[in-house]
Amino acid sequence: MSAQTTPVPAFEVIASSGQTEVLIPGQGWRRAVVGRLIPAGSIVTTWVDADATIGVSGVEVQISPLTHLTIQTNDQLVETVLETGGLVVRVDRIHPARIVVVMPAQEYRIEASNAQFAIDRRAIVVSQGEVRVSRSRSPEVVLEAPATYSLLLHSPRR
Repeated sequence: MSAQTTPVPAFEVIASSGQTEVLIPGQGWRRAVVGRLIPAGSIVTTWVDADATIGVSGVEVQISPLTHLTIQTNDQLVETVLETGGLVVRVDRIHPARIVVVMPAQEYRIEASNAQFAIDRRAIVVSQGEVRVSRSRSPEVVLEAPATYSLLLHSPRR
């Protein structure tokens, strides 16, 4: 009897406009065309005139212009590293998926399941569900929709 392995889910490009590119490990840069699979370890970059929507396991991410995003996935977790730009994230309540957005320059970690939120270098805006925000040496903050959290002021606003 052989052991079966569960494949690591890959994001799929749902929509793309302008100059959106994907760096797939071992393959180099490719255009982000609808239907292209984006495996773990890939980087998605949008230029000034571009945006894209990608999805996996009940998670949909709308990528704003001038965004640089690194993607990691496993069975129930999607982890993205947001270097620049912004995202609108929706996590479908039917699926067990969970998303973590890490912003290394600001040391933030944003975690959500069953939520919809937008994020850029200035703020997190929660429009549905609950989002947890943590930062090194700071207590975790739980944001329930509707809520805005200023990443510049480090305090929640409603």
